Amino acid sequence: MSGRWIGTVYLDPASGRESGRRAAGEGFFNALFELHSTLFAGDAGRAVLALAALAYVAMLLSGLILWWPVQWRHAFSVRTRSGSAVVLMDLHRIAGATLGVLVLVSVATGAYMAWRPLAGWVTYLSGQSPAPMPPTGGPVDSSASAAPVGAAMQRAKAHWPGATVSVVHVAAHSLAVVRVRLRLPDDPHPIGMSTAWLDPASGAVRAARRWSELDVGTRAYSFMYPLHTGSLGGTMTLLATYASGIALAGYGSTGLWLWWRRRVASIAGKGTSSHPTRQNCS
Repeated sequence: MSGRWIGTVYLDPASGRESGRRAAGEGFFNALFELHSTLFAGDAGRAVLALAALAYVAMLLSGLILWWPVQWRHAFSVRTRSGSAVVLMDLHRIAGATLGVLVLVSVATGAYMAWRPLAGWVTYLSGQSPAPMPPTGGPVDSSASAAPVGAAMQRAKAHWPGATVSVVHVAAHSLAVVRVRLRLPDDPHPIGMSTAWLDPASGAVRAARRWSELDVGTRAYSFMYPLHTGSLGGTMTLLATYASGIALAGYGSTGLWLWWRRRVASIAGKGTSSHPTRQNCS
C-alpha cells in the first residue's frame, strides 16, 4: 500500500479478512533493509551508497596493486614474530588478495542496484535506448466492475505458460491497468523481471514484455540481484557471498585500525623531532 500510509496489509486468502499490517520500515529487519538500501534518505541515500560502493571498488583494486608481490614465495606468508600490527597488516593484504574478487562482485552489484542512473549509462554505452513503456491505453468501460485480482493473475500466467506470478500492482484508480510481474523459467531473478499489463475491467492482457526484451542496462538487474544476495548458484554461492560480507567488514575495521596506528605514530614522531634532546656542553 502507498499513499497517506505506506506499508503492507496481510489478508487471509480464503476469507479476505485482514490478518495484520506493518508500516514500511517498521520492525528490525525492515529498518535494517531501509538502512542498507537507502540510508533512510531515499534517492539521496542511494546515490551516497553507490558512490561509497564505487570508492570501495577503487580501494580493492588499488590494494591488489599494492599487494602484488615481487617474490611469490612470500605472497601469502604471515610474519607472526613481528608484532600484532605486522600480523594484522599481513592478514589484511592476504584476505584482500584471496577474497577480493568475491567482495568486488558484492560491492559492484550493490552499487549498480543502489543508483538506477547506472543502468541508464550502461544502456547508453551499449548503443541502445531505454525500452519504452508498451502501449497499454485504450477505452475502458467505466460502468464495468474491476476484474478480480485472481482472474488477472490467471490471464497473465496463461500468456506465459510456466511463469510464476510474484507481484500484482493494483492502482488506486479503478480504471488504471493492472500490472503483474512474473518470473519465467529462464529468468535468474528470484521474482522475475517480466511484466504483463491487463485491462482493469475485462482482465485481458493489453501488453506484455519478457525480461529478455528489456534494454541491456535494465536486463542486467536479473543477474545483479541474485549475484548480490548469493541466490544465483545455490548453497556454495550463498556461502561465498556470506564470506565476502565478513571480509568486507574485516577490511574496513582492520584498515581503519592500521591507519589510526600509523597516524598516532606519525604524530608521536613529529612531537619527538620538535623537542630535540638537550646536549651537555660543559
